[in-house]
Amino acid sequence: MSLADVIESVKRTERTLTVFNPGDDEGGDDDGADVPGQTGVVDALNATLADRNVEVRGETTESGRPRNVAVLDMDGVVLATVDVESLESMLEASGTNGTLGFDTREYADVLRHLQETTFTSYDRSRMLQATREIEDRAFRIGHGELHAGFQTLDRLREEGQLYRDLADRGLRVTAYAAPGGESPALPDGTVVTPDADEIATHWFVAYDGGGEPSQECALLAEERPDGYYGCWTYDPDVVDWILTHLREQYGTAFDGGK
Repeated sequence: MSLADVIESVKRTERTLTVFNPGDDEGGDDDGADVPGQTGVVDALNATLADRNVEVRGETTESGRPRNVAVLDMDGVVLATVDVESLESMLEASGTNGTLGFDTREYADVLRHLQETTFTSYDRSRMLQATREIEDRAFRIGHGELHAGFQTLDRLREEGQLYRDLADRGLRVTAYAAPGGESPALPDGTVVTPDADEIATHWFVAYDGGGEPSQECALLAEERPDGYYGCWTYDPDVVDWILTHLREQYGTAFDGGK
């Protein structure tokens, strides 16, 4: 499975969040409540989950019941059911707006199904924001493998001190870039410069969680003319796909070490 294959696999796991009979429970103006996608509730959830791998839609029933209930499913299989008020409270409490990951400790049954994310047309500043969250998690835990693809050696040089610090922290760091000049020094880490199109076109950072599946996370994106297209994920299976490909394709498995 190539890096591009991983992105497409995540995209195919899109969820659907259906809000049944959205509207004002207190008897206010229900104007538009019978038009899927046109209510304030559905629009607000669409805005909050805009870059999550989920489609939000509204649906009405003849009986008008259940009222303001959200059902999350994938390919017809129900993953979670929750009333809209509780869902909105969960999303607000978990810091969805302005951050990349959910804090799922309190609301694991619902939010864990919304952690996989796909995005389009991200610029470098938003890519850096996503990268920093994963790097920060790896630094806090302080052990395990961190694999990062910089596309070019110039970009790796710009981040050289940060990745030396990560290696000094106790992480087994591997940095990837397309060949093009002398590789920067990365003591206690490894720099890999394969002549491979996917290394030149993909920005990625993947952390194995230091042996804890709940801490695994990754960002993976392809650079396109209009920005970056890809995904970030906290699903250990997806992170493992990325890491397995990198290890097998570029011979970057670790034997012992930190």
